[in-house]
Amino acid sequence: MREVGLKSITCALCGTDFLCGAAEKSCWCAELPSLPKSAQDMPAGCYCKACLQKKIAEARLKEQAPHWQENPTLLNVEKVMQLLSAYHRYQVEGMDCLPQTGAGLIVTHHSLATYDGFMLGMKIWQQRQRLVRALGDNLLFTLPLMHQWMRDLGVVPGAAGAASELLDQGELVAVAPGGMRECLRPSDQKYQVRWAKRKGFVKLAIEKQVPVYLTACPKADDIFTVYENPITAAIYKNFKFPVPLFRGIGLTTIPKPIALTQYIEGPFQPPAFSSQSFDSDVDSFHALLTEKMQGLLDKGKS
Repeated sequence: MREVGLKSITCALCGTDFLCGAAEKSCWCAELPSLPKSAQDMPAGCYCKACLQKKIAEARLKEQAPHWQENPTLLNVEKVMQLLSAYHRYQVEGMDCLPQTGAGLIVTHHSLATYDGFMLGMKIWQQRQRLVRALGDNLLFTLPLMHQWMRDLGVVPGAAGAASELLDQGELVAVAPGGMRECLRPSDQKYQVRWAKRKGFVKLAIEKQVPVYLTACPKADDIFTVYENPITAAIYKNFKFPVPLFRGIGLTTIPKPIALTQYIEGPFQPPAFSSQSFDSDVDSFHALLTEKMQGLLDKGKS
């Protein structure tokens, strides 16, 4: 049965019939972001929700962020990530969880290899047409050449203010709360969440009222064998600089050809913001997300 006041229209892009409420000033399209100027040359007519969301996402990405087609750094990284994806038989489960438009906080665990996060970013770009804006360790932005390379990839210094601004712009922002400490875990502590005192991302999600998407690549912890040693611990404690003792295949640093599966789960909606219950809300939401992340990492044990 057709809803009163809605008109049946055929999508100008895909040919699907859908209901439009523009005549009644109550159409679903009014709830979506405005179509950027770069997409104004689209074929005349109306579009179904799926096509309109896709075009908005593509146009916003083209206007607001560097992209593969024009950025040499991104092009080169894409080629490397494609090779690594083939090497690790990399696959993603749960990609449909991620939105094509709108702000969101992607929260991931941190392996020593690290490039599993870049492979995920490439897949999100290819399948959801979105460039994820990751928060990077401030150390990366103090190193020669590295700081520009990071910015070319859309990575920004890991400050709450930067993340807040990106979320206000409707971006997907990625953060690894465990940071370097989680990255440097020895192999006898693999598949473990290190978020006990890391609650900044939870506070951000509640304050900005954005959904959280958890992602983990458990087997990335097996790419290298990481050894616990006092030198690594002392250097990181005193200088916040990572100097891990690790190996890959044999005694080399060549990554082990571990098959990798990335899991995505969500969205997890934060509790409504309340100044009176903020601290307790942060603790409870943090506990929930930690439990869910541990569940994703536990898949590496099977």
